[in-house]
Amino acid sequence: DLESGAYRHLSRGNRNVQGIVVDRSDRIWAVEHGPRGGDELNLIRPGGNYGWPLATLGTRYNTLPWPTARQLGRHDDFDGPFFAWVPSIGISNVLQIQGFHPSWDGDLLVSSLMAQSLFRLRIRDEKVLFVEPIEIRDRIRYAHQHSDGRIALWVSNARLIWVTPSETPSALAHVEALIEGADVSEARRADMRTTLQTCLECHALEPGDDQAGPNLGDVFGRRVASTAFAEYSSALRGRTGRWFEDELRAFLSDPQSYAPGTTMPGASLSEEQVDDLVDLLRRLNEPE
Repeated sequence: DLESGAYRHLSRGNRNVQGIVVDRSDRIWAVEHGPRGGDELNLIRPGGNYGWPLATLGTRYNTLPWPTARQLGRHDDFDGPFFAWVPSIGISNVLQIQGFHPSWDGDLLVSSLMAQSLFRLRIRDEKVLFVEPIEIRDRIRYAHQHSDGRIALWVSNARLIWVTPSETPSALAHVEALIEGADVSEARRADMRTTLQTCLECHALEPGDDQAGPNLGDVFGRRVASTAFAEYSSALRGRTGRWFEDELRAFLSDPQSYAPGTTMPGASLSEEQVDDLVDLLRRLNEPE
């Protein structure tokens, strides 16, 4: 109490607390460094004992077991962490998001130094539902939500990075708008959506997302076999040129004839479906 000077011990067994936040349900959350591994998010309860130095998920910096730990990697005799990062992320602080975006509001946001990332945690029924890593590519010393809703990141070299909701519609929303605006019957629009959904089982719409298959977001006009996708067939790698109407129609109509050995399965598309898909890919790559 800042006025009376009265105080009490709320918890013990905390090692190196980097951030504390009281959420809108009056729960107290704290993040702390583990020694080498085992950075922790703890839900602080009055009288809680979180184990340090008798319990940790980390080790000594020479990789040997922590000398005072009663049991390696366990908190059986103590209040265990609500969530832990192994290996360490170099945790820095924590905040609860409010008034940023409906899809984020209420979540916890944890910042990090070594991982150079934010981590968004959804808490439900006092369990971590998911942890989303968000790469920043800079050491984040502190994260703070401004009164206008923006999130400020204090990073290396005393710089500020502002995080704001994107005003650009998602690629899927953009495609849906293109389909909705097509001068065709409603039944044909529905068929276009079905065809596209088949493609999205393996391909992403966002440019640069080529892990499962080459992305479709900027395929029109792109050089053949030029993305970071690792599983191109030798036939596709040996082709020159770019994906324009004729090349796309030939490939979509019969992938194996166009590029023998390709991992792309035949989708048994009708001529109309191929035409609609090629037109959609063309319009997707046009400037808005």
